[in-house]
Amino acid sequence: TKLGWNQNPTGWWYCTDVQNGYFYENCWKLIDGQWFSFNGDGYAKSNQWEKYKEKWYYLRADCSMALSEWLWIDNECYCFNKDGVMYENCITPDGYKVDETGAWIH
Repeated sequence: TKLGWNQNPTGWWYCTDVQNGYFYENCWKLIDGQWFSFNGDGYAKSNQWEKYKEKWYYLRADCSMALSEWLWIDNECYCFNKDGVMYENCITPDGYKVDETGAWIH
């Protein structure tokens, strides 16, 4: 175990104190300019949706939150703002319509 990011067969986790074995768990953390969400076992979530304060976010394969981008997820395309919030039931800033689930209407 080293200070910072560590990986084992289960996934990635972030050590905050090597001597005491402390790590992030059940929280969101901003690390090196990227947001990450950690589960109750301390692993960074990846390839999954996260609902927080009634808004939807997506954690990419590298565990970081999707920001200011469009992503294809499960055969649908979704757009995320600069804060990582998924657009839903609106016209995105680049002029595309998304439905109430956030999926691009094409």
